[in-house]
Amino acid sequence: MTNKNRYTLHPATFFGLLTVVVVFAAWLCNVYGLEAINPQTGEPIVVQNLLSAEGIRWWLRGVTNYFTEYAQLGTIVVAMFGIGIAEHSGLSAACIRRNTAATNVRRLRIGTVILLGLLSNLVGESGYVLLTPIAATLFRSVGLSPIGGIITAYVSVACGYSANVLLTTLDPMLSQITMTAATANHISTESIGAPANYFFMAVSFPLIAIVIYRITIRCLCPALPNEPVLTDEAQTPTRSRREHRALLIACTGGGVYACAISLLALMPHGILRSVSDELIYSPFMDGILFLLSFGIGLTGLVYGFASGRYRTDKDVIAGLSKPARLLEIYFVISFF
Repeated sequence: MTNKNRYTLHPATFFGLLTVVVVFAAWLCNVYGLEAINPQTGEPIVVQNLLSAEGIRWWLRGVTNYFTEYAQLGTIVVAMFGIGIAEHSGLSAACIRRNTAATNVRRLRIGTVILLGLLSNLVGESGYVLLTPIAATLFRSVGLSPIGGIITAYVSVACGYSANVLLTTLDPMLSQITMTAATANHISTESIGAPANYFFMAVSFPLIAIVIYRITIRCLCPALPNEPVLTDEAQTPTRSRREHRALLIACTGGGVYACAISLLALMPHGILRSVSDELIYSPFMDGILFLLSFGIGLTGLVYGFASGRYRTDKDVIAGLSKPARLLEIYFVISFF
């Protein structure tokens, strides 16, 4: 029998304590003169004492920039704007009600989380942060353990990293490794480029998806206790005719947006391609997270006006403001 009164640290407190540990470890290593040799320059790297006068000055000079320049901070905020509109407009709830009426909805949710996890490397490492809370919500909405959703999302992002049916920013790096191996074996590298590993990664994509899906269905879900299915208004399977029409209009608008972005990115000399007319290192790859967030937000915006939930610009601003409330704890954790 579990102890419900057992105290657990808040994640923000945990990261704050880790900060203290790092400061103490830096002081201890500096006292004992621990150092390492830089393999590129051969110069020694000495551990800096963060409690020294210079260490404190360094800390105070950069504490604000370290927080604002945290790579994942801007990524999460940009992504959550679109998600906030979709949630506030009622699009997310409508999609949940639409899927709740379908058969094998649990398997559908599991497959959706795995697919999103495998595709998440399009936006770099952000999948670990973006997808885990979404996966927990999706699992919880159909009576599955949210812990199972978090585990499934994390495993999908980690195991599927770089395996994708689309070219990502990792492909040029992988092609450099291929070129190094080819050069070492006296093989010509003239035909080796960014898509050199595409076929291997594309074939790995469905294989990894099947393996994760089978393990999740057979091992993970049975090992975790199920949750009662949510029965509030957002989860009821009934849908009005107006909501059905609004959902159809929103999906149509989202489809038109996706087709327009695809044409601008894939057609020769498209404005989303690079100056050399390539897709790698292009504005499309650099801004794909914004494009996805904007597409989700635009679909939610269309749904909001079509369903009558949105009537003025103030309603839209309220939807854009919702992520600020959802990200309160994330901002605190990110600071540490």
